[in-house]
Amino acid sequence: MNPESIIKGRIAETIVGLIFEDAGYSVFRYGHENMPQSLIQYCLPKIGKGLPATERILTTPTFIIIGNKNQTTFIKIKFQKDVKSGGNIKWGIEKLAYYWPETNLIIVRSKPPYFLIGNVMDLFHGKKIMPLKESASFIIGEDIIKKYELLVRRFLT
Repeated sequence: MNPESIIKGRIAETIVGLIFEDAGYSVFRYGHENMPQSLIQYCLPKIGKGLPATERILTTPTFIIIGNKNQTTFIKIKFQKDVKSGGNIKWGIEKLAYYWPETNLIIVRSKPPYFLIGNVMDLFHGKKIMPLKESASFIIGEDIIKKYELLVRRFLT
């Protein structure tokens, strides 16, 4: 993975975390992004891609989100620069459905709609991903989404 993709992915994660915090949710970093980079970059490839333990680590959800009624969910964030990267996201959905079926996937895109969401199992079974502002699972005001769309345009387009 190239350094620009890593940086843009981290920016996308930060933006989504801030969206949920502004909407009143508690946000806890959880994913492999918080593991020692030496483990992710050097050890896991040597251990072997395709092994269940390695794939489970690499597909770990990005955040644990807790709502005001103590509902808890996993969120996985992916940045999609263009539509051509959809194959990688499809692979990710298959792996998430297997290892983390209760997870919601949020895709941050470089063009409108900037934030898309879908439950991993729903997506795995062919349901369409939807704009975050239309999500029934999370209450996030359109004003909050618009605020962070400005950051996506500034840093990710």
